[in-house]
Amino acid sequence: MKREKIFTIYAMTIALVGIVIPLLYVILKKPPFPPVLDYTAFFIVAAVAAVLYIQVENTIVSFEIAIFYFLTLVFGPYTGSFTAMIVILIVWIFKAIYFHFKEKISIVSVLQSGAFNAGLYGIIFLIGGVTYISLYPAKYAYVASIFAIILTNEMIFMLKSLIEGENIKKYILEEALLSDILEMCIYPLGISMAFLYSDYGLSSLSPLLIAILLLSYMGKSMSDFQIKLSRRIKEESELNKIARALGGILDPGVLVKKILEETLRFTRAKKVIFIPMRRLPCLRKAIMYDGVNFTSLTKEEAKKLPYTLALEVKSGGAFYAEILVDTPSPISKEEMILANNLIEIISKSLNNAILYKESIVDGLTGLYTRRYFENRLKEEIKRSDRYGDIFSLVMFDLDNFKYINDAFGHLIGDKALQQFAKCIKRILRKSDLAARWGGDEFVVILPGAKEEEALEIAKRLEKELKNNPVVHKDQKIVIDVSFASVTYTPSSRLKAKDLFHKVDALLLKEKQKKGNRQIAPEDN
Repeated sequence: MKREKIFTIYAMTIALVGIVIPLLYVILKKPPFPPVLDYTAFFIVAAVAAVLYIQVENTIVSFEIAIFYFLTLVFGPYTGSFTAMIVILIVWIFKAIYFHFKEKISIVSVLQSGAFNAGLYGIIFLIGGVTYISLYPAKYAYVASIFAIILTNEMIFMLKSLIEGENIKKYILEEALLSDILEMCIYPLGISMAFLYSDYGLSSLSPLLIAILLLSYMGKSMSDFQIKLSRRIKEESELNKIARALGGILDPGVLVKKILEETLRFTRAKKVIFIPMRRLPCLRKAIMYDGVNFTSLTKEEAKKLPYTLALEVKSGGAFYAEILVDTPSPISKEEMILANNLIEIISKSLNNAILYKESIVDGLTGLYTRRYFENRLKEEIKRSDRYGDIFSLVMFDLDNFKYINDAFGHLIGDKALQQFAKCIKRILRKSDLAARWGGDEFVVILPGAKEEEALEIAKRLEKELKNNPVVHKDQKIVIDVSFASVTYTPSSRLKAKDLFHKVDALLLKEKQKKGNRQIAPEDN
C-alpha cells in the first residue's frame, strides 16, 4: 500500500477518534460547562489565539492550549477535549473558505488538515484530562497531565512523520524539541487560570485573557516578520544562484532555455514565454516552456496566450525580448520587486551572451571569427599532442572574388560569401569547426580526418558551391574555390602560426596553378 493511502487512513482515524469520542461523551454524559457568558469569552479568546499562532523556524505554537488545559482541569476531560476540538475545527473551516477564495486552494484539502488537527486536540486533552483525574489530588498530577498531553501529541506526529517517510531524528531536533519546551512554558498558565477562576470567577481571568490575546498578537507579528525576512533571504539566495547559473552560459540559444526554466521555477508559474523583440543570434521565433516541453511559436501566437506578468529584457538601450509569465494568481507588490530583480539578472546575462556570440561569430556569414578560430586551433593542437589524435586544417579561397565585386557589386560579393558559408554548414560534420579567416578566405578544422579525407570533403564543398550559383537579376554567377589541406599529427610539433603558414603556402601554389581566370555569368 502506498504511503499516501496509509497516511489518508491514519489521518482519518485520528480525525474520527478525536472528534467523535469527545462529542459522544458530551452528548451522553452531559459534563459540566462554564456559564454561557464565561464559556463564550473562553471560546472567542481561544479561537483568536489559534488564528494568531506563532511560528519559530519549523515550530508552530499558540496560546489557546492554556485555555483548553484550564477547562480540562476545572470542568473535566470531556469539556476540555470537546472545546479544543470544536474551536480548532471552526478555525480551520474559516481557513478553508479564506484560502479557497484568496489562493484558489481546494476547500476539501484544507478541511482534511483541519479535521486531523481538531481530532489531535480532542485526543491529547482527553488523555491529559484523564491522566489528571486519575492522579488527583497528588501534587504531581499537573506535571503528569502536561507530560501526557505533550507525549501523546508527539507520538501522533512522529507516527505521521514515519508514514510520510520523514527522518524522525530530524523531526525531533528541528520541530518537536523546541515546540515541547515552549508548550511546557504555556501550560502552567492554564494552572494559574484554574486556581483564579475557582476562587474568583471570570473577572479574575480578565488580565490573563487580555495577556493571551496580546502575546498572541505580538508573537504572530514577530513570527510573520521573521517568516518574511527568512523568505526574502531565501529568495535573494535563489537570485544569486540564478545569476551564477545564467552567467556561466555564453551560448544565447542554451541561455534562453535556461532563462525560461529558472523563471518558471522562481515565479512558480504555469508557463513562461520568451518573445524576441530584435534579431538574436539564437532565436527567430517565440518559445514557450511549461515545465516539461519547449514549444516554438510565432510572435502572434505567443501574444494570444494568457499571462499575468510581462517582463522586458533590456540592456544598454537595446530591447532584446519580452518574457510573459502565467502565474496561478495575480502578482503581489513584493513578488513584482523580485521579478524586476530577476529580469535585471536575465538582461545582463543575455546581453553578455549576445555580445560574446557577436564577438566570435562573423556577422555576414554566421561562421566563427578569425580570433576565435585561432584559439580553438591552439586547443586542438594541445588535445592532439595529449591524446595522440590527428586533425586536418583546410583553407579555402574564392577564385576571382575581386572580379565579382568589381563586375557585380559588393552586395553580390557578400552573397557569394554567404553562399559558400551555407555550403560549409551543409557539408561539414557537427564536430568540424569553420571560420571566416578574412575577406574571401575560410578555414576549417576537421578532427580525426587524414589528408585524403580532408581533400575529399573540400572537393565536395567545391562541387556544392558550383551547384549553387549566386542569382543576380537574370544571371547565375557560378563561383569556384581553391583549397589546400595540412594534416596535423602529434609528431608534427608545429605551432598554430606555423601550421597556418604551411597551409597558406600550399593554397598559394594551388591558386597559381589555376591562374587568374575570370568567371562569366551564365544565362538563365
